[in-house]
Parts: sequence; C-alpha cells; structure tokens
Amino acid sequence: MARKDRGLPPRNEPEMDADAKAAVEKIDRVLATIEDDLPERAWDKATDFFEDVEEKLKSVRQTITTSGRVTERQLSAIDGWERGVGKWIDPNG
Repeated sequence: MARKDRGLPPRNEPEMDADAKAAVEKIDRVLATIEDDLPERAWDKATDFFEDVEEKLKSVRQTITTSGRVTERQLSAIDGWERGVGKWIDPNG
C-alpha cells in the first residue's frame, strides 16, 4: 500500500551526490538521443532494442534518484547503453 494511501506524507528523496547527478544527466542525454536523434532506419531495425534500453535507463534513473547514489555497475550499464545507442547514429563510433 502506498504511503499516501496509509495517510503518511511522501518520502523526501535524499540529496544526490555529484556522481549520481552526473549519471542522471547522462541517462537523460541518452534518452533524448533515442527520442530525437536516431535515424528512421535504426527504429525500423531495432525497435525492441531501443524500447528495452529506454525502459532500463528509466528504471536505473529512478533507483539513483531514490537512493541518491550510483553504483559502479549502474555506471557501467549506462555507459554500455550509451555506446550501443551511439553506434546506431554513427556506425563508425
């Protein structure tokens, strides 16, 4: 049951450290790239990939903002997704 359904005030999210803020900014850039910069051929060939990456990025962003910190594994995953998306924009990159 949600806090509001139990009459409790919403939980304040912790202050994010600098690494967490940078990770959230990177996630937002990758999401913007997926939404705005991908060529049509990329969507045609890899719709499932991009939808999966979007879902995972949003989930990791929520975890980071809730905890206020980012782990090395999360950073590594974000970097991998960024590289994967980037290859569809610049196949030589």
